[in-house]
Amino acid sequence: MRRSTPNRPSVVDVLWATPLSMMESYWEVAVVRAFLILIAAFVAATGASGQTGSAKPTPPRIEDFVGHLDFWSAELSPSGRYLAGIRRVDGADFIVTADLEAEKMQLSSVPLGVAIADQLLWASDTHILVSVRHYKDLKTMKMISESEAEALERNNAKNARITSYLAMYSLERATGKTVPMFDPNDRSSAEFKMSAISDLLPDDSEHILIPANVNGKLDLFKLNVLNGTAERVAKGRDLTVAWFVDREGKPAFRIDTNYRGSRIFVHARTPSADTNSGWKRIKTVRVPRSIQFLEPVEFQILSPGPDVTTFYVLARPEGEDKAGIYLYDLATDDYREKIYSHEKVDITKAYFNPTSRAFQGVSFQTDKLNVSMVDSEMQSHIDSLTQHFGPQINVQPISSSRDGKRWLIKTFGPGDAGSFQIYDLGSAKIRKIANQKTSLFGKQFAETRTINYVARDGTELFAYLTRPQGSGDRADVPLIVMPHGGPEARDVFTFEHRVQMLASQGYQVLQPHFRGSSGFGKAFADKGRLQWGKAMQTDIEDAFNHLTAANLAEPERACIMGFSYGGYAALAAATLTPDLYQCIIAAAAPSDLIEMLKWEREQEGPDSDAFEYWVEHIGHPSKDKAAIIAVSPAHLASRINKPVLLLHGKRDDVVPFEQVEIMQKAMATAGKPVTLIAFENAGHGYTEPDEQEKEYRAVLEFLNAHLPAKKVSE
Repeated sequence: MRRSTPNRPSVVDVLWATPLSMMESYWEVAVVRAFLILIAAFVAATGASGQTGSAKPTPPRIEDFVGHLDFWSAELSPSGRYLAGIRRVDGADFIVTADLEAEKMQLSSVPLGVAIADQLLWASDTHILVSVRHYKDLKTMKMISESEAEALERNNAKNARITSYLAMYSLERATGKTVPMFDPNDRSSAEFKMSAISDLLPDDSEHILIPANVNGKLDLFKLNVLNGTAERVAKGRDLTVAWFVDREGKPAFRIDTNYRGSRIFVHARTPSADTNSGWKRIKTVRVPRSIQFLEPVEFQILSPGPDVTTFYVLARPEGEDKAGIYLYDLATDDYREKIYSHEKVDITKAYFNPTSRAFQGVSFQTDKLNVSMVDSEMQSHIDSLTQHFGPQINVQPISSSRDGKRWLIKTFGPGDAGSFQIYDLGSAKIRKIANQKTSLFGKQFAETRTINYVARDGTELFAYLTRPQGSGDRADVPLIVMPHGGPEARDVFTFEHRVQMLASQGYQVLQPHFRGSSGFGKAFADKGRLQWGKAMQTDIEDAFNHLTAANLAEPERACIMGFSYGGYAALAAATLTPDLYQCIIAAAAPSDLIEMLKWEREQEGPDSDAFEYWVEHIGHPSKDKAAIIAVSPAHLASRINKPVLLLHGKRDDVVPFEQVEIMQKAMATAGKPVTLIAFENAGHGYTEPDEQEKEYRAVLEFLNAHLPAKKVSE
């Protein structure tokens, strides 16, 4: 164990010297472990002087990429003196706080027992709000851990009676005392998320405004964070999902949805009305099934504006192609002013002063994360930090002290799996506080570059190319072409576990942005309509062809691998261009588009937004049947002449498991060999550690058989 000084024992040394036999319970031992791991990570990352350590990075192992984050939801207190975050140790969660101004590193750690931490926020410098997920065995009426709940469901699926819910607690920083918010015995007041908080009321340290379910309806309450009592402020409807308030703390917007969650209805309060009447629907936003896990950019309420009736919103008004920041007036139902937009991409985030609520700046993704601040001095700090960390790392402001003199920032990118840093503007000094995933700290990662190319019809596109460390520009490095899912989504310049895992094993990875991708404006996304297996597919091919023409890859040493829509693109390549790749890996992939459309119609209804969305993008299963079959891999299985690996979760409710069964059967009928790996407990992704490792091992075994790679270090 590294000491902070040669002559004086550090906090780490003192804690390690505590005999474990003196601890009264497992939780006390775990608390000490939480202290040890967090402090040890801090010492290893910063050294005794607080500067970044210079230990030589080591290559990552497969198991290093597996598992959940073990530190997240870092937040700076309003004064900037304290930091809080959630630390996971041996499957148990803790709320960890640090005094950033103490002479020595002072940490406090509060165990959450069997509860799973979700998120936290500072209500004031003295109190932290924490949302946690509880699991309860309804047969024994006992609280159980997440792993116990999963084991019960897995081993006794028919008779298991498990319930889970989110609850909120207030935690006093100095004492660790917790108080449940609302009535802990009334589960109608459940499902509290930090993201649902309507207002932290910065001028009132004892209260916040938060929605809560009461009798099945989401009402708005003024909640006392010291004792958990609440006063109803406004009443919601059956399908109300969120509330927004003006700069005076009065309800201004009520957000409702339809039963399927495919449409969002924005209601604004008539300025002269009280909080429970006079609501007017001002916006209807369609949320396609493919992007329901994302925030729709057509209209997002961000923060109160300079006047009582104005709000800053992220929106794409009618006639605008790119989403930008606007000042919206609910009294007149119009956009008063365009605050910020970009000519090439959608804006993704805005920053506001935590006290005055003044607009400070935005961030957006071109080929890399860009942060643009209104204040030139703030921008100079952002620019300096970006230069300090280098081209492989993004700098993202998370929060700041109310006086703006101390920032919490997150760094991430191909060279950083995610770290939290404290930056003091006065001294221009930065301190690394924690890594999001301990197993990836100090590892050597591959660099990612941007490749600009032109599609065969002249459309300008770009892709990310990640090459193994030390491979230079050699063409003989085997290539994995990895189109993204969606298809109305995009890849960003970040740390991508699958990409880095493959690069660590000697593969280069190409991530093309084909037409139909989101983030580049509505017109570019619309170019993907009715282009499944057509222009979207050839855009991917053209990225590969560009690499071979530039002598960065060899035509006979490439496989294609994708998930969701990317999995469809992989199967489409296997059937439409069967000689292009040496092998195909398709996960959670649609294979029979006619049956996929029928399933969507059965699930959502023939008049639903979800079905309409897919018809607009793929075609109508009756009117366009022949054209759809012509690009459906399951109908073209006889053309396949290269090895295929199929991966699919049996609980997938986005692309049903039947789709992979259809593909497997079609290949068997055509006499084509295929490997199918099913994940019993997985949905549309493989999120549990055992599923992740199973996927990684299966992919590498398949690639080793059909596209072997040699690690650069070998």
